[in-house]
Amino acid sequence: MEKFLKLIPVIPEEQKYWFIQTRGLKKGDLTIEKNYIGIRLPVLLNTGQMAAGMADSQGGSERISGEREEYPQLLKIFCCEINQGDLIIVPADEWTKVHFGIVRDGKEEAFPTDKGGWKTGENPGLQWPMMKKREVQWVKSVGMEELDPHLFRLFYTKFPISDAGQYADFIDKSLHDFYIKGGRCHFILHVQRREPIKARHFIPFMNDLLSIADAAADGDDADLDMKVSVQSFGTIELIGQIPNIIITSLVVVALIGGKTKVFGFELDTPGIVGRILEWLNVRKGEKEKEAEQPDLIEKQAERLKTNAENLEIKIPDELQKALQTYLAESGEEKSEKQKVRETE
Repeated sequence: MEKFLKLIPVIPEEQKYWFIQTRGLKKGDLTIEKNYIGIRLPVLLNTGQMAAGMADSQGGSERISGEREEYPQLLKIFCCEINQGDLIIVPADEWTKVHFGIVRDGKEEAFPTDKGGWKTGENPGLQWPMMKKREVQWVKSVGMEELDPHLFRLFYTKFPISDAGQYADFIDKSLHDFYIKGGRCHFILHVQRREPIKARHFIPFMNDLLSIADAAADGDDADLDMKVSVQSFGTIELIGQIPNIIITSLVVVALIGGKTKVFGFELDTPGIVGRILEWLNVRKGEKEKEAEQPDLIEKQAERLKTNAENLEIKIPDELQKALQTYLAESGEEKSEKQKVRETE
């Protein structure tokens, strides 16, 4: 399992998030290239034009509060407070998409040695670059129509650069659908059905999913959290201890996606569901008849798969990629071992 774990994205528990407001900026004020983001110095020193643009777009005359003397704080945030490893969120292309990136450089000197001219930027003795840049590794771009609705509030903030830490859960989910953070694994199923969701499909699916997760967690309810955001199009998120969620995710892959072989075991539907049902019945103190077991196995497996199809459930992309990579690497490793044995 260690090799598979290395393929799962890990988000640092202390991850910091920043939102850079682009509403009201003129062409050329902000530059996004493949390895950096740049903001023109006049924008960082005087955000009046940004504030005016935001006020116009919101149909009001409200401006960002504060005197001009406070504006270097924005310069300080961009150059010094945004640290290496922080994640930045930047709307772009006339708000049709959002870029997510990890800052890769260290802090930049925010001010020249002689600070006497920062208020106006007109001191001829100051040699200031016209654009302040930060090196960024862009990790993902998401169309606005695909963005988690909870993040829309960020786009109407009055502040040019703001701490987005309170939206961490929604940002993480926008970046990854199978990941580890704080010693816990997050497994996100995508519900892609756009028509109204029927209770007779959703409720049995959730019951079967929770039965699988509960069995994997040895019945420890405190170990398992669930977040559901489904309004005809949304997500079902399971959060728990890493081994338990990995087992749950592999079982779901086997049930929904057919047979696959991982960690040396073939995940065949009857075998997996049979062991889960057997464990649940033992825990409940029930004795089932062996003759009835195959029917129960087949019915539960078929029910979960049918409801998954009705809900248009999509398995996490990153789980599929991790499995494909793991299986490919395992196959190559076995081939190499076979070659060694043949030459001995």
